[in-house]
Amino acid sequence: MDRAPKYNEAIERVRNLSQSTEKKDQARKLRTEVMLDNAKCAKLLVETLKNNPLINEEDFEAIAVSSNLVVHPEVTQNFIHALSSARDRVKAGIEKAEAEGQEQKTDLAKTLYLQLLPYRERLMISDGAPLPDGQVKLGEIFPLAIILEVETTQDYIRLGSDQLTSDGLGNYVTDLIDENAKVARLVKGNYVEFPYIIVKGITSNDPDDSLDPKLITTTRHEKAHAENSAFLEALRRSDKKVVWSKSENRDLKKKEVQSLIEAWGWEDPESKKVSSIYNRVLGLALSLAKDELLADFEAEGHMVTISMQLRFGDYPYFEKFGIKKGSSLYEKLNAEYQEIIDSAFFTAQDIVNNYRSFGLIDRIELFRWVLAQIPVEQWEKQLKATSFFQESNKLYDVIEYCFGSQTNNISQSEKSRRRSIHEKLFSALREIQDKPLMDTLAMFEEQLEDIKAA
Repeated sequence: MDRAPKYNEAIERVRNLSQSTEKKDQARKLRTEVMLDNAKCAKLLVETLKNNPLINEEDFEAIAVSSNLVVHPEVTQNFIHALSSARDRVKAGIEKAEAEGQEQKTDLAKTLYLQLLPYRERLMISDGAPLPDGQVKLGEIFPLAIILEVETTQDYIRLGSDQLTSDGLGNYVTDLIDENAKVARLVKGNYVEFPYIIVKGITSNDPDDSLDPKLITTTRHEKAHAENSAFLEALRRSDKKVVWSKSENRDLKKKEVQSLIEAWGWEDPESKKVSSIYNRVLGLALSLAKDELLADFEAEGHMVTISMQLRFGDYPYFEKFGIKKGSSLYEKLNAEYQEIIDSAFFTAQDIVNNYRSFGLIDRIELFRWVLAQIPVEQWEKQLKATSFFQESNKLYDVIEYCFGSQTNNISQSEKSRRRSIHEKLFSALREIQDKPLMDTLAMFEEQLEDIKAA
């Protein structure tokens, strides 16, 4: 697989420009276009697998190449492999459960439930305890994880919830354990060799029943984690780990955290040993937080709720790492963590809000995959280095001009004229949601200045 020819031509064109404002503007535009095309490619590949779960990798790659969106061939190939590999593990997990179910005369959902039970819980069955406590049901078909719905909180906890989710309604589980991308999870002493999602709540089979919105949102959130996981795996395999997070930190060991706890207050915090582990601990928390932000962005269309939960301790990462709440180490880590989360959230959410004011729903969906390409620590810096921040500010200026508080003092005919301006721009932008918007906004701004001067 090769990079799409249009990018080589565009890069060469920008390089040949003299050092000037034009070169900076064109470079910013190209970065924006590349990030959007990366986002379109990721979205295309995920949707392709959902629509055709049996697609082979060769056909998968052909679709990517024909899209003319391949900027980083190695990442694209590894993303296809990660998606296909997860799909294959799901398929193998279901086939194994079906075979066991036939032997044990249990349905597929209960067989999967029993497979996920840790050893000590299985002993309860041999002692005659009825398990599960409530209803269990196979959820919607999803190629990247087996979805199992459970009725009771007790069953949800039994199936390996780490209690890290704030509402205790959903949990996506996958861990890389070797170079062949075999996925497993050590669930309270029990290895499970397929990615899975546990959701607390049962969907109805009756098409006339209304669906529980919370259950739908929770499932979408967990499915987004599965998609994020495949993307992160592709970055790791392509040696582009710092695209997701500033440092590789997923292999952080408990003994390293313990050594930081023991050294804190005794050794110089700026020493190489202490600062290195400190940064990895902070980086891991931020990497996990980014996963949550993007999952909720996909499920809710915004990051307002999840950002509040992250800031106010509903996801206690540092405590989970073994760092005591209230300790000086905890307070320093948490203060830095919250500052970064605040900066990232407000920058990204402002852009999303301005997109939404023009009904740019497709652009918002792509923006999730744009953010996936940037470490959360650098959302503000990198978004300002591209056109996303600029175009957002331009959109805000138009909204203020057309509907802001100053319009209270203008005539009705002037209000109608400004609404008409908004509607024209609205229509123009909706046609180019997957492209940089600045050229169209600049043309509109010139027309607007002429109107104001008239």
